[in-house]
This record gives sequence, structure tokens and C-alpha cells, in this order.
Amino acid sequence: MVKTKKDLPETKMDKATQVYLKMKLQDGIKRKDIIAAFISTCGLTPAGASTYYQKIKKKQAHRNY
Repeated sequence: MVKTKKDLPETKMDKATQVYLKMKLQDGIKRKDIIAAFISTCGLTPAGASTYYQKIKKKQAHRNY
């Protein structure tokens, strides 16, 4: 049986992407606020949260073109 994306457990990147997209819709949210949410909700370290922020931001920028 071939596993699909729905069969796999949710990754930290999936969770962080959801948090990023949700928070970006709000006014007045800064980078530090999103990183703090990554740390508290996704279980990332401060360095990992910063890396995830940059990766997600870059991926979303490419999707907007």
C-alpha cells in the first residue's frame, strides 16, 4: 500500500506553515511574534524557529508569483 500525504503524521514544518499563514493575515504581527508562536506551538528552538520562518516566507513568496 502506498502512503499518501494524508496518511503521514503532521510535521513541524506543516504546523509552522499553518501558524505562519494564520498569523500573516492579522495586522501588526511582527517576525518575533511568529517566531514566538513557532516555539510555543511547534516545539522548535529559537534557532530552528528562525530558520523555519525564513524557509516558509521564501516558499510563500514563490507561490505568490
